[in-house]
Amino acid sequence: RMNRLVVNGKHSLKKESFYILIVTEGVGRIKSDKESFNVKFGDKFLIPAKTNTIDIETSSSLEMILAMPVK
Repeated sequence: RMNRLVVNGKHSLKKESFYILIVTEGVGRIKSDKESFNVKFGDKFLIPAKTNTIDIETSSSLEMILAMPVK
């Protein structure tokens, strides 16, 4: 299952399982339980299922494809 996610400012993801994030537009920052990454167009991330929180921040707009397992 895949969803388009557009963030303007801040957004927190509710964890269901593991996620694959693909940045399709913009720049920003992704913060997990213990790490923080600057992100830009073309970046790809695998967020493990054991990660409790994912916070996304941008000063403009950040667009991503969010892929997750089918329920």
